[in-house]
Amino acid sequence: MPPHPRINWEFQAVVKGRMAPTTAKQEPLARATLWVFPPGVEHGWRGEPGSACEIVSLHFSAVPESMETLVAEQGYSRVRLSRTCIRKLTTMARTLSPHYWQPVLSSDVHVQRALLDLCLLVLRKYPEAKRPRPLGAAFSKVVETEDWLRRNLSCGGHVKDAARAVGLSVSQLDRLFLRIRGETPLRFLTQLRIERAMRLLADPELKLEAVANQCGFSSASNLCRAFKAARGSSPTRWRDETLIRYRRPRRGEEEDAGMHGRRDRRGM
Repeated sequence: MPPHPRINWEFQAVVKGRMAPTTAKQEPLARATLWVFPPGVEHGWRGEPGSACEIVSLHFSAVPESMETLVAEQGYSRVRLSRTCIRKLTTMARTLSPHYWQPVLSSDVHVQRALLDLCLLVLRKYPEAKRPRPLGAAFSKVVETEDWLRRNLSCGGHVKDAARAVGLSVSQLDRLFLRIRGETPLRFLTQLRIERAMRLLADPELKLEAVANQCGFSSASNLCRAFKAARGSSPTRWRDETLIRYRRPRRGEEEDAGMHGRRDRRGM
């Protein structure tokens, strides 16, 4: 696959044969390995000439904060897989396949379970994941604020409202968030809104104005600006690129990154 950026998180594992990502580091071909790339990182994939390999490839619009933190430090993540992990991954792929092609009510639960299993598989391989989190009153206030913002997301809750609810000034809350989370409460709130927007955009019939209202944005234009700043594309383009059915490239398309995995909307 030629190098090109993705709009979502990519978890790609080689379970048979050898492969490697095409990046500036030029990793050697590897067996039984899982790579995790965040959105926007340009990379491709290469295999062993003349040999086939079997892969498991899963894409997610968002991942837990711990995974974001780890990958931010590493650029992208790479872990070796045991035979047990390979069996789990192949079973996971078979389980998720029907939920991709014919989603049902429980599909999102299966997807979230797979995402958490993948994140745990990666995180337990890194010593950084075992660093103790801070405790005490400051940490409790941050957690309390996060919970308040989640509960009041669709009501248009703002940081100043959250600060009042937990008994702090906005400046105090800013300092606590920067110390505990390394980011402002406003950035955390914006990320919550963007993640909810991505879930709502999965409904192709839902208009952008309705998505904006349910995520706490004052208008569709504000949603579009925040979404593009966070994800690098507009909500409409993200929806078009995500809600797709893939097909194999036709002859002559294999070397064109823009055509690789071209959309096939039959049956949608």
